[in-house]
Amino acid sequence: MTKNFPTTILGLFLYFVVVMAYLTANAVRLGISTAKLTALAAIYGDVDLPDTYMYFKALWDDATGTRTRLVKAGLRAKSKEMRTALSAIYNDIPASKWTTADRETLGRKTGLPKTKETPTSPISEVCIPDIVLLTNGQFAISTRSRFDKKHYAIPETADMVEIMYAIVEGKRKIDETTDKKVLKVCDGPSDTNNKELFKTAKFQVNVDPKFAGFDFKFWIRWTLASHRNLAGPWSGPHTHTVG
Repeated sequence: MTKNFPTTILGLFLYFVVVMAYLTANAVRLGISTAKLTALAAIYGDVDLPDTYMYFKALWDDATGTRTRLVKAGLRAKSKEMRTALSAIYNDIPASKWTTADRETLGRKTGLPKTKETPTSPISEVCIPDIVLLTNGQFAISTRSRFDKKHYAIPETADMVEIMYAIVEGKRKIDETTDKKVLKVCDGPSDTNNKELFKTAKFQVNVDPKFAGFDFKFWIRWTLASHRNLAGPWSGPHTHTVG
């Protein structure tokens, strides 16, 4: 969400179409005066009404050579009038009336902040990781809550990602430089002290490249910084070879 309007002709057109319908439907709830809504509608107009935004937009969309300098100037002027009129309407809406839907639809951060509730129930979502081995022991991990969607984000019920991992004996024989840091068996997150916390859904875990050939075995879950007792269930285990 932003206080800025879309910058492209198409983006601005799509925005105007949505907000005109939305403001009309929610005018009473938002306390928008009939006079201001009528004035906005007059600027918006329609394709058959000269000297309106929609009239110039229709000429601009016509592929038969109507994109003249005059049409471009008219479209620019009416777009500016629309933005000015909308800003005036937005600024008049009391902060207490703005809902999350209003902010998302109108593209504004206006309004009272959300009331933060103290969580009481454990997080139910399982943290699903997608992992990519980069190079020299670097793992890029992206996390999500749905198996059927690759939308990487921390769910609203959490604010951090917690990962527990171990370096486990794998393809290569343990030598003197690694025997004190490698486990032969690791059956769960409680078996290892390697823990990291991240505030973003995408992050990177770095393993010493001297462990190339061993297994990077980890468990992961959603958690809350201030309510660690409400952390979600552990995932996994997930195992990848250190490269």
